[in-house]
Amino acid sequence: MSLLAHIQDYNEIITIMEKNSGMILLAGNSHPSLAKLISEHLQVPLTDVLCYNKPCRQGNRSGNSAKCTREACLRSTNVFERSALPMKLVADMICKAGATRVVSLDLYRKEIQGFFGVPVENLRASSFLLHYICCNIPDYRNAVIVAKNPKVMHKATSFAEKLSVSIAVIHGEVKDDDTLEANESFSSSFDKKEIRNDAGISLTYEILPVKNVKIKPPLTVVGDVGGKIAILVDDVLDEAQSFVAAAQLLKQRGAYKIYVIVTHGLLYADAPALLEDSVIDRVIVTNTIPHEMQKLRCHKIETVDISLLISDAIRRIYNEESMAQLYQNSNLTD
Repeated sequence: MSLLAHIQDYNEIITIMEKNSGMILLAGNSHPSLAKLISEHLQVPLTDVLCYNKPCRQGNRSGNSAKCTREACLRSTNVFERSALPMKLVADMICKAGATRVVSLDLYRKEIQGFFGVPVENLRASSFLLHYICCNIPDYRNAVIVAKNPKVMHKATSFAEKLSVSIAVIHGEVKDDDTLEANESFSSSFDKKEIRNDAGISLTYEILPVKNVKIKPPLTVVGDVGGKIAILVDDVLDEAQSFVAAAQLLKQRGAYKIYVIVTHGLLYADAPALLEDSVIDRVIVTNTIPHEMQKLRCHKIETVDISLLISDAIRRIYNEESMAQLYQNSNLTD
């Protein structure tokens, strides 16, 4: 089945829910526009919720403040890496609240599903992103899928196989002042220290270095991108510095157009401005996270709507239907 036919099938699968079906849709305040789209697809209105817990308000604030402060202290570090451990706390809270099934979309680490004590449906946005490539990039047959780092090589490989194009990978890291200072602060040689005992005799001994920092090479491209469209793929776009540096490298290696395709567009701080001033031609993200304000600062950002996929998953779970069709054009590595 072609990607275009697969996307069209979603429109046919979504049927009008019966008014007396008993389904109730509740939405938080983090992404009302996505909730509204899902409601329209299911033909089920969003239910109003009134929460009133005045006596415990001050206690809740104090408790949340203490938790946030503790978490910030535990995670404060000069070397930041994404970790799935905080997600364990979120999973426990969701399960304790009474959830019997969870629907997610492109978890950054698939192992996160094991944190939940209930079944998890981790949907894939790859079909919608591939559909965008086929319909909106005219010469996509002359493209090369580029993994922004080796960690997303599996995702890039899946995209390249489905589009029948070549693949490349960005290796190394962007060097900054903090990294250079950290590398210089540690030495692989032994430090010597001299002390004197009670008899006044000088004793010299060697101290092992506390840590040897692994120094990654500067950014480089493994693969041929000369004269091709470079499609840079990743799971999350939070800070834009690494994407901009990778795009500059691809441009130097001969790529004549550069697209960035990710599932979740966080777009922190000055990320929109950096993307707007970069050599990147288009930035494609799904609407899992609201980014209307960021689009005002960067006109290169385009949104792929995945509300239809989530709506179909909700409908199938509610009607106790098979979820297999939602994964028929997806791999575990997507």
